[in-house]
Amino acid sequence: MTHPRPVSRRALLAAAGAAGLVVLGGAGQAVAHRAHVILTRLSRNPRTARWEFVHTLHQHDAQLALYQLSGGREVELSTPAAIARCMLELERRVRWFDAAGRPLAPVAVGGELEGDGLVLYQEMPAPERGGRFAVESKLLQDLFADQRHTVSIELRAPYARVTLDTSTPRANFDVA
Repeated sequence: MTHPRPVSRRALLAAAGAAGLVVLGGAGQAVAHRAHVILTRLSRNPRTARWEFVHTLHQHDAQLALYQLSGGREVELSTPAAIARCMLELERRVRWFDAAGRPLAPVAVGGELEGDGLVLYQEMPAPERGGRFAVESKLLQDLFADQRHTVSIELRAPYARVTLDTSTPRANFDVA
């Protein structure tokens, strides 16, 4: 007599998700990408005394930006050159400023595709002095009028969150 193999929770969730897609049919594509949002997490690594920036964009939005930047040529997002181009655009359109208003210069660490997102990594030495810092973002705003950029500043509790868009492209945050 053979016993059925136990079903893992992960397999059960995958099956339920597949069944949901079958039931939704074509509607799945319509709800797959609801908003034009970039998420950034700024944190301090106490071991290295560096600030770490993790930016996540929808792959679809990044692909559209690359299409426009390349003059209407299709560009494969998974290539190192495409990820580097996205990083250059990030560096050009998302700017950070110290308490004296001087630009900060996070450096590129890398990027990867993860799920339906493009994740870009930057870091820099943590500033020695605190004060009122600022972030400014105009990333993808020329493509999408409703583009929002949510920045989670996780340098100390309680964490701060700011949302940047075309009407509010810049916000201040305190650093201790």
